[in-house]
Amino acid sequence: MVLPSQRSLFANEPSSPQATPGPGTKSVNGCLRVRLAHIDYYLNRPPTAWDQVAPSAPATLGQPHQAPVIRIYGRDAVTNSTVCIHVHQVWPYLYIPYRASLETADEYRTELSLSLNHALAVAVGHSAIDPRRNPLVTQLTLVRGIPFYGYHVGELLFWKVHYSQPGHGRILAELLQRGAVLDTPFDVYEAHIPYLLQFMIDHNLYGMDWVVADSFTRRSSGPVPSVSAWPALSSNHQALEPATWCAQEVDVMGQAIVNQYWVRARNMHNRVAESQVMPKVSSARLVPSLASIVESVDGSKF
Repeated sequence: MVLPSQRSLFANEPSSPQATPGPGTKSVNGCLRVRLAHIDYYLNRPPTAWDQVAPSAPATLGQPHQAPVIRIYGRDAVTNSTVCIHVHQVWPYLYIPYRASLETADEYRTELSLSLNHALAVAVGHSAIDPRRNPLVTQLTLVRGIPFYGYHVGELLFWKVHYSQPGHGRILAELLQRGAVLDTPFDVYEAHIPYLLQFMIDHNLYGMDWVVADSFTRRSSGPVPSVSAWPALSSNHQALEPATWCAQEVDVMGQAIVNQYWVRARNMHNRVAESQVMPKVSSARLVPSLASIVESVDGSKF
């Protein structure tokens, strides 16, 4: 497991939406708020415009033919109507260390992506898959992070390997560990975390707590809520047809979930003398799953 800073190290490439550390606070005024009662996911075949992978290196990879979409079911905080949130652009991932120079990272990423796609395609019985047309590994991002196991001071480089099907994580990890990719055995991090749990951890979500989104597009189902009840709709993406029996259905991007920006980084492994970094007394609550309960009692969140 990696404790990552998650900022992309390529100058012209955006950081991964679900991993970019937030400022710690972000207003919930005018946002959609739904209490998380149930969560699952499905695969879009073929993917919609919501699921297109952002153009980035390696340019050899095309668009995948299917994409995971997470569904969150619950009730809206204002109207109390049943809501289904379809969350897009949340790709499963794992980490592998990168020990070479930054100067060769671009070239290495292209080579690694082709080798990963070829090995995974053969392993799942799709040897004819062309990564230029239908990649199974969708994106590689170079990030900094601190290994979870052992004691480490300072950040190391890791490849964050995104893939298109959550069920391929275990297979991909085994291929990397036994040296089927680039004839090199890799240490693999976070491959053991289930996809939905990985999503909830990254986005700071808990069961029966609020999911807050500041941008969404509504599907044409149920009565249109009043303007005062729901925020203005996003017009950046097409509206899709309803797919559930919920009164309301919306589509959001993973980066539109505000909860992830409430998490503050704890930089306590950047130098040997931790006492110089960490405060002597802290009022921070370090069990996040209990934070919403305390805040609801205090009445300090909403």
